[in-house]
Amino acid sequence: MVLDYLAKLSRISARRSPGVDVVLEATETVRQALRAEEAYVIAAGDPHFTRLGDDSNPEQYEIKQRGYWIVWRELAADISVLGAVFAVENRLVTQGVALQPGTAGTHVATILPGYESNSELLVVRGPWPEGLSEEEVAFLEAARPILASLVCAVLDSRRQARQREQLRALAEVARAFSEASTVDNVLEAVCTALADASGFDWVQILVVDEACTWIHDRAVNLARHSSTQTAAMGLRGNKRWLNIARRLNHSRRPILRPDLMEPDPDDTPDVTAYFQRAHLSSQAILPMFFQDKMLGFVVFSSTLRRTFEGPEVDFLTDLVSQAATTIKGLRLYQELEEASRIQHFLARTDGLTGIPNRRYIEEVLRAECARAQRYAEPVAVVMADLDHFKDINDTYGHAAGDDAIKHAAEVARESCRESDFVGRWGGDEFLFILPVTSMDGGLAFAERFRSSLSSSAFVPRGASAVWRITLSAGVAEASLACYPHPDSLFQLADQALYLAKESGRDRVMPARFHAAAA
Repeated sequence: MVLDYLAKLSRISARRSPGVDVVLEATETVRQALRAEEAYVIAAGDPHFTRLGDDSNPEQYEIKQRGYWIVWRELAADISVLGAVFAVENRLVTQGVALQPGTAGTHVATILPGYESNSELLVVRGPWPEGLSEEEVAFLEAARPILASLVCAVLDSRRQARQREQLRALAEVARAFSEASTVDNVLEAVCTALADASGFDWVQILVVDEACTWIHDRAVNLARHSSTQTAAMGLRGNKRWLNIARRLNHSRRPILRPDLMEPDPDDTPDVTAYFQRAHLSSQAILPMFFQDKMLGFVVFSSTLRRTFEGPEVDFLTDLVSQAATTIKGLRLYQELEEASRIQHFLARTDGLTGIPNRRYIEEVLRAECARAQRYAEPVAVVMADLDHFKDINDTYGHAAGDDAIKHAAEVARESCRESDFVGRWGGDEFLFILPVTSMDGGLAFAERFRSSLSSSAFVPRGASAVWRITLSAGVAEASLACYPHPDSLFQLADQALYLAKESGRDRVMPARFHAAAA
């Protein structure tokens, strides 16, 4: 009879595409074969074990979540054990022993070994006052791999795509390194490659500074549960991670924990909760050194009980050594990129005021004129020059003159909208580019800037009284009627500035006949 049920299981597995309904049919076959009241599969979730094909509240299951976890932990400690027979009273697991024929109990459970995880359980409810027969235990042993295959197919419906992603990450870490827009992308690719190569469920990389005082970056591998709250929990805790970093940097030896239920000085209640939620049994933390300096460390976590014998530790050490080379390259890349950003910034920025220099503002002027013409929108240009600037230098010195220019630049920045541009054209001259702004708008802006600067408080170095800074400004416009060349637009604004100077200074003038300068 039991052989008939085994044959039925094989037919279920072979004839249909994997789905939850297939698993339910298979567990029903197991229930019938074992003379049970119920059979179901418990899958690792976040944060609960959940029954496949059952949408009810996991907190209301016939066994409390802690009970499922205790049974799973005992079986995961020795994967060679077929299963456990245990009793349940008032939703609590009261006793349990290894599965043997003739052992009485209300429930039987066995781990369903998966591709990536051993967190799934088959639970069968009896009761069996006289235990299972030898034939029924043999059936369960033979049925387990069939049911495990079905369950893995359901839980890992995207497993093939994820495997391709992991293998691609292993082959393309160099490309990810060169093309990634953020550090996280590179680290995630390395974590995934290490997880695939090592066979560990979770791999985390944490990069620290040389003094182990702060964490630069952190990442976890792509896996079935990598987007869950549990994965995020595994990366929390700066203080704990930094303590671990210092231990590793001092000892230069890995931290090996075959049994995570054994206490550790760096474990907190949150860490223990994470181990339980992630169904972790063992963990190895290896430092990453490059040329005798620690870059960070790699955390390998497993749902299996690992003994961390010498060959396995040597293998993990080799993997971490390869990762260290990549992380060092990433560091150098970041430093070069930062140096390049600084160089780029300096090449486009006026050293005295911190606003764009003439070279950059000329680029902006050409781009904005082209954009304005393309979309038939106006653009205004304002050229401003401080009045009697030479008097400040002659009276208080060039340092005071520099302060006056910096003060004017700050007022200029505050006068601009987010879409406006201001740059130092040279000496005490400033050029404003005002997109989607007509002549009237440009005149209003220039007058507002002139008034703000004139009324602002500036006390030159060595002076005891406020020096009133005034300016003259000229405004030109590229409008629907005429889009002059950028150089011509600047010349028109400069001519209007000259007229403002000639007319007595401390005023704003529009460019005349600007439509003729096409």
